Amino acid sequence: MARVYNFSAGPSMLPEKVLRQAQAELLEYGDSGQSVMEMSHRSKWFDAIIKDTEASLRRVMNIPDNYKVGFFQGGATQQFAMVPLNFMTTGKADYIVSGNFSGLAAKEAAKFGEAKIVASSKDKNFTYIPDVNAIDYDKDASYIHICQNNTIFGTQYVELPQVEGVPLVADMSSMILSKPVDVSKYGSPGDSTRGITATAYQYLDNSLYFQAGRGFTPNNQVTPDLAAPGVDLLIPLPGGAFGKASGSSLSSAVVAGAAALVQEWAIVRGNIPYASGNTVKFYLQKGAVREEQMEYPNPGWGYGRLDLYRTFEIIN
Repeated sequence: MARVYNFSAGPSMLPEKVLRQAQAELLEYGDSGQSVMEMSHRSKWFDAIIKDTEASLRRVMNIPDNYKVGFFQGGATQQFAMVPLNFMTTGKADYIVSGNFSGLAAKEAAKFGEAKIVASSKDKNFTYIPDVNAIDYDKDASYIHICQNNTIFGTQYVELPQVEGVPLVADMSSMILSKPVDVSKYGSPGDSTRGITATAYQYLDNSLYFQAGRGFTPNNQVTPDLAAPGVDLLIPLPGGAFGKASGSSLSSAVVAGAAALVQEWAIVRGNIPYASGNTVKFYLQKGAVREEQMEYPNPGWGYGRLDLYRTFEIIN
């Protein structure tokens, strides 16, 4: 076969070695006795595939440890809705429209909140990228959205928007892995001030867990927001057994459950139909138990110990 050189913006040519390996393993992947197209996503073979893929991505892209790697069904167009559904916590976001796909993303996001087009190059048929340093960004925006590479119009960002406290979301569908990128310039890593951060304490004597993190952030933002039980909690173990465990991951689960109940009260029951994540955080902070001898917010305890009953007493 005479191979052609395909440099399409979408599917393009792959190394022949990769194609031959995929061909050889299509009938049977490894010693699994089945094709990769047939196996369960819960199988040990697919689990190894997904873990190896994540490890490869982290190595090639130099992804920091405090960033998560997610694998989702659907393509980039689906993310036009998934991004605001998951990240538009303040009810608004800034969009820079530099081509067809960023325009579609802004249009879709407007269904879920205020998608403010803070800059656009539509006036010259998207033949340039707006100056990211000359834009009046909204400090209360949940995020700034860009389509970093515009295949239809042949433009690409050289400089990225960087606004303190406002994470950057980039559609990199047509350029991901084509060149090195500084992942730390995108999104909100583990010290995000938008989400609800939790620390762990021992509920028997109200003492902080000895391995609990302490605030505040380098720019003096309050973290943690709340303290929740996270020491010697009973958890399910493999094989149907139960045991005890400790850590902020457990206290975070407790806070997540409390946040879900407040959201149900606010949105599902119609008390505050447009409640955002910040609304939930505010009510949980207001209901937190504080010690008289301490000053709040506190680097160790945040705004105090989670008390969901007290939160509902306040909001009712």
